[in-house]
Amino acid sequence: MLSLLFITSLGWAEQNQCTVFDRFVEDFITDSGGMFDQAYFDQHVQITFRKNIAQEIIHPNAIAVCYPLTFPLKIQIDPEWWYRMGDYDHWSVLYHEIAHCGCGEDHPIEASQEWFFDFLHHLNVQASHAPWLPDGCPKTLMYPIVVGQECIYRHEDEYVKELFRNCQKVLVPDQIYRYRP
Repeated sequence: MLSLLFITSLGWAEQNQCTVFDRFVEDFITDSGGMFDQAYFDQHVQITFRKNIAQEIIHPNAIAVCYPLTFPLKIQIDPEWWYRMGDYDHWSVLYHEIAHCGCGEDHPIEASQEWFFDFLHHLNVQASHAPWLPDGCPKTLMYPIVVGQECIYRHEDEYVKELFRNCQKVLVPDQIYRYRP
């Protein structure tokens, strides 16, 4: 399964080598309330830059991608987008992609079935799917758009609670081997 959001491989940072992603990963770890730790990211998650993601995965607006079936789990981000955008956008994209790779979360059903609700509306059939909050912000960070600064400012706590409430930490190969039900 390939997850996208609007993301060059400069190589995988060695442990203790700082990257532009570190402070967002640290925030994610803190917000996870102990579900994730730095060792998990050091051993199992590779976050890198990669040019031309949109062309590679044939999605015109892709800026980031998670490859959850690889080991280590891979998140790639378009460097041109990264250096044009600000911290709120960085936070939004990294939390979104880490949730795909680390939590096994997907986009909400409303995002992939919008055409169906449009069709029902065209037939004058009332169906509520409301992917948006009353102020026009997405209900979740998992909506397949970059959640803007204003929405994050207003709803950051709600977004984080919702993300971790739904998070089922992905088992990585060494954990699967040791897993005993």
